[in-house]
Amino acid sequence: MFDAVIRGAMVADGTGRDLFRADVAIKDGRIARIGTDLGESAEIIDGAGQVLSPGFIDMHTHMDLELLRDKKPDAKIRQGVTTDLIGQDGLGAAPVSPRNRKLLADILSGLNGVIDDEKWSWSSFGEYLNVLDGAGLPNNVAALISQGPVRIEAMGMDERPPTDRELDVQRALVREAMEEGAFGLSSGLIYPPCPYADESELTEINREVAAFDGIFVVHQRDEGYYLSRSFDEVCEISRRSGARLHVSHLQAYGQVNWPIMDEVLAKADAFLEEGGKVTWDRYPYLAGCTTLTAVLPTWTFNEGTDALIANLTDPAYRKKIHADFALGLDVWHNRQISVGWENIIVTAVRLDRN
Repeated sequence: MFDAVIRGAMVADGTGRDLFRADVAIKDGRIARIGTDLGESAEIIDGAGQVLSPGFIDMHTHMDLELLRDKKPDAKIRQGVTTDLIGQDGLGAAPVSPRNRKLLADILSGLNGVIDDEKWSWSSFGEYLNVLDGAGLPNNVAALISQGPVRIEAMGMDERPPTDRELDVQRALVREAMEEGAFGLSSGLIYPPCPYADESELTEINREVAAFDGIFVVHQRDEGYYLSRSFDEVCEISRRSGARLHVSHLQAYGQVNWPIMDEVLAKADAFLEEGGKVTWDRYPYLAGCTTLTAVLPTWTFNEGTDALIANLTDPAYRKKIHADFALGLDVWHNRQISVGWENIIVTAVRLDRN
Protein backbone atom coordinates (compact mmCIF):
# COMPACT_ATOMS: atom_id res chain seq x y z
CA MET A 1 0.00 0.00 0.00
CA PHE A 2 1.18 3.48 -0.85
CA ASP A 3 1.22 6.33 1.65
CA ALA A 4 -0.51 8.67 -0.80
CA VAL A 5 -1.66 8.78 -4.42
CA ILE A 6 -2.24 12.04 -6.29
CA ARG A 7 -4.86 11.26 -8.91
CA GLY A 8 -5.60 12.86 -12.25
CA ALA A 9 -3.05 15.70 -12.22
CA MET A 10 -1.34 17.08 -15.29
CA VAL A 11 2.25 15.95 -14.74
CA ALA A 12 5.26 18.08 -15.73
CA ASP A 13 8.07 15.60 -15.07
CA GLY A 14 11.01 17.92 -15.69
CA THR A 15 12.25 16.19 -18.83
CA GLY A 16 10.83 18.75 -21.23
CA ARG A 17 8.15 16.45 -22.63
CA ASP A 18 4.56 17.64 -22.95
CA LEU A 19 2.35 17.56 -19.87
CA PHE A 20 0.42 14.31 -19.42
CA ARG A 21 -2.38 13.20 -17.14
CA ALA A 22 -1.40 10.55 -14.62
CA ASP A 23 -1.58 9.35 -11.03
CA VAL A 24 1.53 9.63 -8.84
CA ALA A 25 2.10 7.32 -5.87
CA ILE A 26 4.19 8.28 -2.83
CA LYS A 27 5.87 5.82 -0.47
CA ASP A 28 8.23 6.73 2.39
CA GLY A 29 8.55 10.29 1.13
CA ARG A 30 9.52 9.30 -2.41
CA ILE A 31 7.78 8.92 -5.74
CA ALA A 32 7.09 5.19 -6.01
CA ARG A 33 5.15 4.94 -9.28
CA ILE A 34 3.61 7.05 -12.04
CA GLY A 35 0.72 5.77 -14.15
CA THR A 36 -2.95 4.85 -13.71
CA ASP A 37 -4.81 2.43 -11.44
CA LEU A 38 -1.86 2.30 -9.06
CA GLY A 39 -3.56 0.33 -6.30
CA GLU A 40 -4.41 0.98 -2.68
CA SER A 41 -3.23 4.01 -0.77
CA ALA A 42 -3.65 5.35 2.74
CA GLU A 43 -4.51 8.76 1.30
CA ILE A 44 -6.01 9.87 -1.99
CA ILE A 45 -5.36 13.44 -3.18
CA ASP A 46 -7.49 14.79 -6.00
CA GLY A 47 -5.15 16.43 -8.54
CA ALA A 48 -7.77 17.15 -11.18
CA GLY A 49 -7.26 20.59 -12.73
CA GLN A 50 -3.82 20.92 -11.10
CA VAL A 51 -0.26 20.72 -12.47
CA LEU A 52 2.08 18.39 -10.59
CA SER A 53 5.83 18.84 -10.95
CA PRO A 54 9.07 18.03 -9.12
CA GLY A 55 10.09 20.60 -6.55
CA PHE A 56 12.18 23.50 -7.85
CA ILE A 57 15.81 23.95 -6.80
CA ASP A 58 16.84 27.55 -6.12
CA MET A 59 20.48 27.54 -7.24
CA HIS A 60 21.18 31.01 -5.85
CA THR A 61 19.65 32.08 -2.58
CA HIS A 62 20.76 34.07 0.47
CA MET A 63 18.62 32.32 3.11
CA ASP A 64 21.63 31.43 5.30
CA LEU A 65 20.45 33.43 8.32
CA GLU A 66 16.77 33.82 7.42
CA LEU A 67 16.30 30.08 8.03
CA LEU A 68 17.31 30.60 11.67
CA ARG A 69 14.57 33.07 12.54
CA ASP A 70 11.90 32.03 15.03
CA LYS A 71 9.23 32.49 12.36
CA LYS A 72 10.30 30.23 9.51
CA PRO A 73 10.14 31.71 6.00
CA ASP A 74 7.55 29.95 3.87
CA ALA A 75 7.59 32.07 0.71
CA LYS A 76 9.82 29.58 -1.12
CA ILE A 77 7.83 26.45 -0.37
CA ARG A 78 4.61 28.25 -1.33
CA GLN A 79 6.14 28.84 -4.77
CA GLY A 80 7.22 25.23 -5.21
CA VAL A 81 10.88 25.65 -4.20
CA THR A 82 11.78 22.55 -2.21
CA THR A 83 15.59 22.94 -2.11
CA ASP A 84 17.75 26.01 -1.46
CA LEU A 85 21.48 26.17 -2.25
CA ILE A 86 22.93 28.55 0.35
CA GLY A 87 26.40 29.93 1.09
CA GLN A 88 26.43 31.93 -2.14
CA ASP A 89 28.75 34.67 -3.42
CA GLY A 90 31.48 33.80 -0.93
CA LEU A 91 29.21 35.23 1.78
CA GLY A 92 28.23 32.29 3.95
CA ALA A 93 27.85 32.16 7.73
CA ALA A 94 30.65 29.70 8.54
CA PRO A 95 33.34 29.10 9.56
CA VAL A 96 33.58 31.98 12.00
CA SER A 97 35.60 32.38 15.19
CA PRO A 98 34.31 34.60 18.03
CA ARG A 99 36.87 37.31 17.15
CA ASN A 100 35.48 37.59 13.59
CA ARG A 101 31.77 37.15 14.31
CA LYS A 102 30.81 40.83 14.27
CA LEU A 103 32.89 41.50 11.15
CA LEU A 104 31.26 38.63 9.27
CA ALA A 105 27.76 39.55 10.48
CA ASP A 106 28.26 43.10 9.21
CA ILE A 107 29.52 41.87 5.82
CA LEU A 108 26.59 39.47 5.43
CA SER A 109 23.89 41.91 6.55
CA GLY A 110 23.33 43.49 3.15
CA LEU A 111 22.49 40.26 1.31
CA ASN A 112 21.71 37.73 4.04
CA GLY A 113 19.98 39.89 6.62
CA VAL A 114 20.52 40.17 10.38
CA ILE A 115 19.75 37.82 13.24
CA ASP A 116 20.12 38.33 16.98
CA ASP A 117 23.67 37.98 18.30
CA GLU A 118 22.78 35.04 20.54
CA LYS A 119 21.73 32.99 17.52
CA TRP A 120 25.33 33.02 16.26
CA SER A 121 26.12 29.87 18.23
CA TRP A 122 28.48 28.06 15.84
CA SER A 123 32.12 28.28 14.84
CA SER A 124 32.80 25.53 12.31
CA PHE A 125 30.91 24.77 9.12
CA GLY A 126 29.73 21.47 10.58
CA GLU A 127 28.37 23.22 13.67
CA TYR A 128 26.46 25.63 11.43
CA LEU A 129 24.87 22.67 9.60
CA ASN A 130 23.87 21.18 12.95
CA VAL A 131 22.21 24.46 13.94
CA LEU A 132 20.28 24.40 10.66
CA ASP A 133 19.22 20.81 11.29
CA GLY A 134 17.85 21.79 14.67
CA ALA A 135 16.02 24.85 13.40
CA GLY A 136 13.09 23.07 11.78
CA LEU A 137 13.66 23.93 8.11
CA PRO A 138 10.68 24.64 5.85
CA ASN A 139 12.42 23.02 2.85
CA ASN A 140 15.58 21.10 1.94
CA VAL A 141 18.91 22.90 2.14
CA ALA A 142 22.25 22.24 0.46
CA ALA A 143 25.15 24.39 1.65
CA LEU A 144 28.36 25.67 0.11
CA ILE A 145 31.47 26.61 2.06
CA SER A 146 32.11 30.27 1.30
CA GLN A 147 35.47 31.79 0.42
CA GLY A 148 34.83 35.03 2.33
CA PRO A 149 34.72 33.64 5.89
CA VAL A 150 37.46 31.13 5.03
CA ARG A 151 39.81 33.95 3.98
CA ILE A 152 38.83 36.09 6.96
CA GLU A 153 39.70 33.26 9.34
CA ALA A 154 43.09 32.87 7.65
CA MET A 155 44.14 36.50 7.12
CA GLY A 156 41.38 38.94 7.96
CA MET A 157 40.48 41.58 5.38
CA ASP A 158 44.01 42.04 4.06
CA GLU A 159 44.19 42.83 0.33
CA ARG A 160 47.31 40.83 -0.53
CA PRO A 161 48.37 37.31 -1.48
CA PRO A 162 48.34 34.81 1.41
CA THR A 163 51.49 33.48 2.98
CA ASP A 164 52.12 29.75 2.65
CA ARG A 165 50.74 29.26 6.15
CA GLU A 166 47.62 31.32 5.44
CA LEU A 167 46.96 29.34 2.27
CA ASP A 168 47.34 26.12 4.25
CA VAL A 169 44.77 27.39 6.75
CA GLN A 170 42.33 28.11 3.94
CA ARG A 171 42.86 24.70 2.38
CA ALA A 172 42.34 23.00 5.74
CA LEU A 173 39.10 24.88 6.41
CA VAL A 174 37.71 24.04 2.96
CA ARG A 175 38.73 20.38 3.33
CA GLU A 176 37.09 20.21 6.75
CA ALA A 177 33.86 21.74 5.40
CA MET A 178 33.74 19.30 2.47
CA GLU A 179 34.18 16.42 4.93
CA GLU A 180 31.32 17.84 7.01
CA GLY A 181 28.89 18.00 4.09
CA ALA A 182 29.53 21.07 1.94
CA PHE A 183 28.48 20.61 -1.68
CA GLY A 184 31.27 22.85 -2.91
CA LEU A 185 32.85 26.29 -2.57
CA SER A 186 31.39 29.66 -3.47
CA SER A 187 33.11 32.94 -4.24
CA GLY A 188 31.80 36.39 -4.99
CA LEU A 189 34.64 38.13 -6.78
CA ILE A 190 33.12 41.58 -6.31
CA TYR A 191 32.43 41.16 -2.57
CA PRO A 192 35.47 41.73 -0.31
CA PRO A 193 37.46 39.91 0.81
CA CYS A 194 36.82 37.50 -2.09
CA PRO A 195 38.26 39.71 -4.89
CA TYR A 196 41.52 40.03 -2.97
CA ALA A 197 42.31 36.44 -4.03
CA ASP A 198 43.95 35.89 -7.40
CA GLU A 199 43.51 32.99 -9.80
CA SER A 200 46.31 30.97 -8.20
CA GLU A 201 44.88 31.22 -4.67
CA LEU A 202 41.40 30.26 -5.88
CA THR A 203 42.82 27.31 -7.79
CA GLU A 204 44.63 25.98 -4.72
CA ILE A 205 41.59 26.03 -2.43
CA ASN A 206 39.41 24.52 -5.17
CA ARG A 207 41.73 21.52 -5.34
CA GLU A 208 40.23 20.57 -1.97
CA VAL A 209 36.76 20.88 -3.51
CA ALA A 210 37.70 18.72 -6.48
CA ALA A 211 38.92 15.98 -4.14
CA PHE A 212 35.29 15.55 -3.07
CA ASP A 213 33.85 16.01 -6.59
CA GLY A 214 32.40 19.33 -5.43
CA ILE A 215 31.37 22.41 -7.39
CA PHE A 216 32.92 25.85 -7.60
CA VAL A 217 30.03 28.33 -7.62
CA VAL A 218 31.21 31.81 -8.52
CA HIS A 219 29.99 35.34 -9.05
CA GLN A 220 32.58 36.42 -11.60
CA ARG A 221 35.12 39.19 -11.06
CA ASP A 222 33.48 41.35 -13.72
CA GLU A 223 30.09 41.03 -15.38
CA GLY A 224 30.50 44.02 -17.65
CA TYR A 225 33.41 45.32 -19.74
CA TYR A 226 35.71 42.43 -18.74
CA LEU A 227 33.06 39.70 -18.63
CA SER A 228 34.81 37.60 -21.27
CA ARG A 229 38.15 37.80 -19.45
CA SER A 230 36.45 36.96 -16.16
CA PHE A 231 34.85 33.89 -17.72
CA ASP A 232 38.29 32.80 -18.93
CA GLU A 233 39.55 33.09 -15.35
CA VAL A 234 36.88 30.89 -13.76
CA CYS A 235 37.19 28.29 -16.52
CA GLU A 236 40.94 28.17 -15.94
CA ILE A 237 40.40 27.74 -12.18
CA SER A 238 38.10 24.82 -12.92
CA ARG A 239 40.51 23.39 -15.49
CA ARG A 240 43.55 23.52 -13.18
CA SER A 241 41.83 22.52 -9.93
CA GLY A 242 39.49 19.87 -11.30
CA ALA A 243 36.45 21.37 -9.55
CA ARG A 244 33.23 21.47 -11.54
CA LEU A 245 32.22 25.03 -12.42
CA HIS A 246 28.88 26.73 -11.90
CA VAL A 247 28.63 30.43 -12.77
CA SER A 248 26.13 32.46 -10.77
CA HIS A 249 23.77 34.65 -12.79
CA LEU A 250 25.76 34.54 -16.03
CA GLN A 251 25.01 37.94 -17.55
CA ALA A 252 26.40 41.10 -19.06
CA TYR A 253 25.14 44.06 -17.08
CA GLY A 254 24.86 47.41 -18.77
CA GLN A 255 23.36 47.51 -22.25
CA VAL A 256 26.68 48.54 -23.76
CA ASN A 257 28.05 45.13 -22.67
CA TRP A 258 25.21 42.89 -23.87
CA PRO A 259 26.98 41.84 -27.10
CA ILE A 260 29.78 40.26 -25.02
CA MET A 261 27.43 37.41 -24.09
CA ASP A 262 27.74 35.88 -27.56
CA GLU A 263 31.50 35.57 -27.08
CA VAL A 264 31.08 34.10 -23.59
CA LEU A 265 28.58 31.48 -24.71
CA ALA A 266 30.95 30.45 -27.50
CA LYS A 267 33.70 30.07 -24.90
CA ALA A 268 31.37 27.95 -22.75
CA ASP A 269 30.73 25.63 -25.71
CA ALA A 270 34.47 25.33 -26.32
CA PHE A 271 35.13 24.56 -22.63
CA LEU A 272 32.51 21.81 -22.70
CA GLU A 273 33.92 20.39 -25.92
CA GLU A 274 37.39 20.07 -24.36
CA GLY A 275 35.87 18.06 -21.51
CA GLY A 276 35.29 20.80 -18.98
CA LYS A 277 32.20 20.89 -16.79
CA VAL A 278 30.31 24.19 -16.58
CA THR A 279 26.74 25.15 -15.82
CA TRP A 280 25.16 28.46 -14.91
CA ASP A 281 22.00 30.14 -13.70
CA ARG A 282 20.51 33.53 -14.50
CA TYR A 283 17.41 35.55 -13.80
CA PRO A 284 15.00 36.40 -16.65
CA TYR A 285 14.82 40.16 -16.15
CA LEU A 286 17.06 43.18 -16.66
CA ALA A 287 17.33 44.54 -13.12
CA GLY A 288 19.80 43.11 -10.63
CA CYS A 289 19.93 43.18 -6.84
CA THR A 290 22.99 43.56 -4.65
CA THR A 291 24.33 45.65 -1.78
CA LEU A 292 24.80 49.37 -2.31
CA THR A 293 28.45 48.96 -1.32
CA ALA A 294 28.95 47.05 -4.59
CA VAL A 295 29.25 50.45 -6.28
CA LEU A 296 32.36 51.23 -4.21
CA PRO A 297 35.93 50.27 -5.12
CA THR A 298 36.93 47.05 -3.37
CA TRP A 299 39.84 48.72 -1.55
CA THR A 300 37.36 50.63 0.62
CA PHE A 301 36.69 47.41 2.59
CA ASN A 302 40.30 46.73 3.57
CA GLU A 303 39.69 47.69 7.20
CA GLY A 304 36.19 46.20 7.54
CA THR A 305 32.71 47.70 7.47
CA ASP A 306 32.92 49.78 10.66
CA ALA A 307 36.06 51.49 9.39
CA LEU A 308 34.44 52.06 5.99
CA ILE A 309 31.51 53.87 7.58
CA ALA A 310 33.86 55.99 9.65
CA ASN A 311 36.14 56.69 6.68
CA LEU A 312 33.22 57.93 4.57
CA THR A 313 32.93 60.93 6.92
CA ASP A 314 36.40 62.05 5.83
CA PRO A 315 36.27 64.46 2.84
CA ALA A 316 39.72 63.35 1.65
CA TYR A 317 38.61 59.71 1.67
CA ARG A 318 35.48 60.53 -0.32
CA LYS A 319 37.58 62.51 -2.77
CA LYS A 320 39.69 59.40 -3.38
CA ILE A 321 36.53 57.40 -4.11
CA HIS A 322 35.28 60.12 -6.45
CA ALA A 323 38.56 59.89 -8.32
CA ASP A 324 37.91 56.17 -8.90
CA PHE A 325 34.39 56.98 -10.11
CA ALA A 326 36.02 58.96 -12.92
CA LEU A 327 38.01 55.92 -14.11
CA GLY A 328 36.86 53.83 -17.04
CA LEU A 329 35.55 50.28 -17.21
CA ASP A 330 38.99 49.14 -18.32
CA VAL A 331 40.23 49.89 -14.78
CA TRP A 332 37.44 48.51 -12.54
CA HIS A 333 33.76 47.45 -12.62
CA ASN A 334 32.58 51.05 -12.37
CA ARG A 335 28.80 50.67 -12.17
CA GLN A 336 28.34 54.42 -12.41
CA ILE A 337 29.34 54.05 -16.08
CA SER A 338 28.04 50.61 -16.98
CA VAL A 339 24.71 50.94 -15.16
CA GLY A 340 24.37 54.64 -14.39
CA TRP A 341 23.35 56.34 -11.14
CA GLU A 342 19.91 57.01 -12.61
CA ASN A 343 19.30 53.25 -12.78
CA ILE A 344 20.45 52.44 -9.23
CA ILE A 345 17.53 52.39 -6.77
CA VAL A 346 17.82 51.97 -2.99
CA THR A 347 15.03 49.56 -2.06
CA ALA A 348 15.76 48.91 1.63
CA VAL A 349 17.90 50.15 4.50
CA ARG A 350 18.60 48.57 7.87
CA LEU A 351 18.39 51.62 10.14
CA ASP A 352 15.53 54.11 10.38
CA ARG A 353 17.89 57.09 10.21
CA ASN A 354 18.98 55.97 6.74
